[in-house]
Amino acid sequence: MIITLGATVAHGRLDRLPGGFWTYPGCGTRHRGVPMWYASTTTIRALIHHGLLATTRGGQGHRTNPAVEPTVQGRELWEGSLRNDAIVTPDEARRRGLP
Repeated sequence: MIITLGATVAHGRLDRLPGGFWTYPGCGTRHRGVPMWYASTTTIRALIHHGLLATTRGGQGHRTNPAVEPTVQGRELWEGSLRNDAIVTPDEARRRGLP
């Protein structure tokens, strides 16, 4: 979830593509139109539920180009995670010898 939040902050928003893929504007695609990076609808709904993302277009029940943007709380959490040594990538965790 934190990576999805970070992608949203970095790119300003995530858009929903056909097939339920949530990705950032300009993301390339792989085989059969699957984005190179995407988040699941479940992840997006959880971030909205916790107040970290907000629907900006479409909204619940609307199928035309829904989009989400980070809320103030979402930006603060992401910026805090960048300064927090407790949140690390899997590669960094292996480097540090963490489980």
